[in-house]
Amino acid sequence: MIKFVQEVAKKDGDLYPPKTLNSIVCGINRYLEDKNDYNFMDKSDKRFSLLRKVMDAEMKESTKKGFGLKNTKPQREPVTAEEEEILWSKGLLGGNCATSLLHTIYFYNGKLFGLRAKDHRNLRIANFRITDNIITFDESFSKTFHGGLKDLKNTPRVSTHFCHDSGKEHPRCLVQLYKLYLEKIKIFDSVVQDKAFYFYPNRDFSKFEFEQRPLGENKLNGILPDELCAKAGLPRKTAHSLRITTATRLFQSGIEEKLIRDRTGHKSDSLFKYERVSNQQLKQASSILGPCNSEANDSTNYPSFEFNLFDTLGDNVFDNVISDETLCSINLSDDDLMFNEDVADEILAGIDYESATTSVTRPTPKVSEACTASPPKLVFSNCTFTNVTFTNSK
Repeated sequence: MIKFVQEVAKKDGDLYPPKTLNSIVCGINRYLEDKNDYNFMDKSDKRFSLLRKVMDAEMKESTKKGFGLKNTKPQREPVTAEEEEILWSKGLLGGNCATSLLHTIYFYNGKLFGLRAKDHRNLRIANFRITDNIITFDESFSKTFHGGLKDLKNTPRVSTHFCHDSGKEHPRCLVQLYKLYLEKIKIFDSVVQDKAFYFYPNRDFSKFEFEQRPLGENKLNGILPDELCAKAGLPRKTAHSLRITTATRLFQSGIEEKLIRDRTGHKSDSLFKYERVSNQQLKQASSILGPCNSEANDSTNYPSFEFNLFDTLGDNVFDNVISDETLCSINLSDDDLMFNEDVADEILAGIDYESATTSVTRPTPKVSEACTASPPKLVFSNCTFTNVTFTNSK
């Protein structure tokens, strides 16, 4: 078995993606477990510890070579607000006929209460309570709640949707649509013994009625992709997209995670898989983490350091303070002088700052003749002055 894991590959010689390799090994394991009571995926069985290590190494090697990316499934997307509006505008959602009413109830059961695809088949009339402005969904059975011994300490999920303020009405009122649907199917409640919630519309489309035939799981799963998206010309969405829509819409609107979990019934961190981040949220996060926009946010008026040296320091700035010999005796390059604050401050400390404030015209100082190149910048302590202008005359 170790040799098999090391050498198994596709016909073209490429390695299998890690998840595919794991599926192959698990399939063989199930067969051997039934025949010989072997379970080499059991971590407590040390007889197969080497096999598990080899398998782990092969999966890592496959990922390292980039084969893991080839097994990435396309991400299921939520139904956008624009797509939902198209469904309404084309009459695919609404209460115009039995078919559109059925599709509307199915669509909003998934969107309002975050139902899984299989949850729709488990719905019963008793799961819903309708008041003047509230739709309450009381879950009786789901993937995370079975009502057995393990669920004795748990309670079934109860989700409440406020359609509008009490005493007010508005177009596309879901309360009215739910009341209408429950009114149409309540005659089947005693006959089907509370075993279904969705029923086929009457074959005679002129009649706003439903037949005593419950929709099966496959037919329910085809409502969104085949009856709604395909007829509206929208990208294909699966039944599970409605559950993703629930989590995504609430997440993008800033709703607290606890309220999202109450709606969707998530008990694990798998909720995060359904929360799709919008471009606006990404831009907001980027703006928070990015550098400050100095042009937009920094209103500080920094002083300009472009000045006339003789206007600032006076006519006698170089007289008897910095001689030609002193400057030329400094054994430093221009860059060293520019960044060595100790030397620069020592030289400039002798400058007389009691100077004239008016522009003074004077002959060119001898320092320009004694030094091969004047420093490109003057450095004071923690300050650098650039673009110093000398006003010279002969």
